[in-house]
Amino acid sequence: MKTELLRRNYSKKTLKAYFLYNRAFLRSLELNPYHVTEENLRSYLDRILYEKNLASVSMRALVQSLKFYYNNVIGISALLFYSSPKREKRIPESLSRSEVSRILNALENPKHKFLLKLCYGAGLRVGELTRLRGIDIDWERRMIRVRQGKGKKDRFSLLPDTCREELAEIISRQGQSSWIFQGMVCGKSLSVRSAEKIFSNAKERANIRKEVSIHDLRHAFAIHLLESGTHIKVIQKLLGHASVKTTEIYARITDPNAIRIKSPLDMDL
Repeated sequence: MKTELLRRNYSKKTLKAYFLYNRAFLRSLELNPYHVTEENLRSYLDRILYEKNLASVSMRALVQSLKFYYNNVIGISALLFYSSPKREKRIPESLSRSEVSRILNALENPKHKFLLKLCYGAGLRVGELTRLRGIDIDWERRMIRVRQGKGKKDRFSLLPDTCREELAEIISRQGQSSWIFQGMVCGKSLSVRSAEKIFSNAKERANIRKEVSIHDLRHAFAIHLLESGTHIKVIQKLLGHASVKTTEIYARITDPNAIRIKSPLDMDL
């Protein structure tokens, strides 16, 4: 399975998930994968539906991982007509501008504060943030090159003016080819888990009660751009979404025109 996934250029995250799901399935049945039948797969998935209460995105990933293994590796036609759960249309939690400001100003460590500033100011995923190098900064165009983001796609995002001076100092000190956010181990970048912990500490210090993670700084980036009148197609490109439909979720959170509308209750009766 690893070979087949690598041939298709699947991400490490997908590879890890497919191994996890398939191992769990085989251990639950204690069967050789070449002895697995369509009924075994369907019964397992139906049991998971009733017992585990998985989110639709996790259930869909489970179904896809089993389909991939048994169709492309084992060589049987499996789960071709098994229906995956419909995706939930959830609206992500949103941070206001003042809440973002409180989070950014909650930390005393300048490196940690800068990490969160750049995450929000450029709308980066946490993995993209920790993998940034000095060579990824396009000073003239005032852009950041994101290399091999989600879906293994390169893109450009904004370089905030307020981050230029600090970035220049870091790159001058560490070198063009070094990680901007270095980890504890020499030559390694900061881990995603460490970046998430930095955000959690800032959120706690800022007394933010919302259920948000560092990824919600990226959501805030998109929402605040939309509120300021930036066209949704431009936001789509900056975020690296393959389809504008993914970006349109932010239009369900905020609408620059709707903000100016008064409730009938607030009008003169």
